[in-house]
Amino acid sequence: MQITLPVELFAHLVNISARVIKSNINIPILRNILLSFEKDHMRILATDLETQLSAKLEVKPGVTEKFTVHSTTFAQYLTSLSQEQTLTLVKEEKKLVVKGAKSSASFIVKPADEYPTLDVEQVEEVAQLPKEDLINALDRTLFAVSKDDLRPILTGVHFNVSKDFAELVGLDTYRLSWVKIPAKSKKEFKITVPFTGLQNLLKILKDGFLDTYVDKDTVTILLGQGGNNTEGVVIFRYGIIDITVRLLEGEYPNYKEIIPQENKMKLSINTAQFTEALRRAGIFAQNSVNQRVILEIKPKKMYIKASAEETGQVEEELPITHSGELKELTVGFQYRFLQDIMSILSTDEFTFETNGAINPAIFREKDNADFIHIVMPLKL
Repeated sequence: MQITLPVELFAHLVNISARVIKSNINIPILRNILLSFEKDHMRILATDLETQLSAKLEVKPGVTEKFTVHSTTFAQYLTSLSQEQTLTLVKEEKKLVVKGAKSSASFIVKPADEYPTLDVEQVEEVAQLPKEDLINALDRTLFAVSKDDLRPILTGVHFNVSKDFAELVGLDTYRLSWVKIPAKSKKEFKITVPFTGLQNLLKILKDGFLDTYVDKDTVTILLGQGGNNTEGVVIFRYGIIDITVRLLEGEYPNYKEIIPQENKMKLSINTAQFTEALRRAGIFAQNSVNQRVILEIKPKKMYIKASAEETGQVEEELPITHSGELKELTVGFQYRFLQDIMSILSTDEFTFETNGAINPAIFREKDNADFIHIVMPLKL
């Protein structure tokens, strides 16, 4: 077999495929990527058996053949070549020869039948989501999912998809992020997708290089069953890329019950001013045992405070406006949680809503009803 390919595109697809492979994978063959050749196209595939990435190239090898090659070495070599040139792949008996303009290398190959893949059956296309809206939603939910495997269902983002919109939710014991985006769906469905698979999807969607090859502004969702028909599988299709992910099993909590329906105190705060004050408070908070930041609310003012036994303390004053009830209130939060939410706000002002020092606090962007972030305060 012999085929000629553009270096830049081929190297890029091999690299993004190799990212799916975990560094601590304990199945040696899964350190390889699978190259599959059909008469009118080829595929590059990598998997860790939880997430699988497949990239399709419209070339015509003229033969049908499959084999695997070591992912890291292959990717590093392709990246080292001049990206403007083409290369030739020549498959010999037990090796793959890569010929560039002035260099060549050979790689040991292993049979494809040793390589386990995520086989999917009964595949059904169910929905389309706008690419940019999905990027925005994942940015605002992924960080909030649980990192604790004690409740596996909370280690992924929950999709609640209706005919015209989709709700995405990230949730752990202390915080919740909810985002609503437009959708075109053939049916209503609910799935919970693991963090790692969505993290890989987000990197693909943000990949500016692929935009030159993928003229798409939507992501297609397909649902199916794993090869043994006992596990649910989702496929996110973006142009030439398919990301297949095993779904988390179990019942997701009723997140709508967690969102307070009414808050007595509603404050409007300048995003940039709060972010700067929080950054300075964080210098002290991160040196303390509990990494706590205190918000002290008074009429027309908020004080942001933090202290550390070994280094000192800080106090920042901010102007605020309010609607509804306003009373003096002192409430504490984990510094990292506040830092996370401020990093994703995109409006000049945000609202801070609460019913008291021990009640969940809601952060909202100004004039945006499609995003809510909830944080549980610390006991003072």
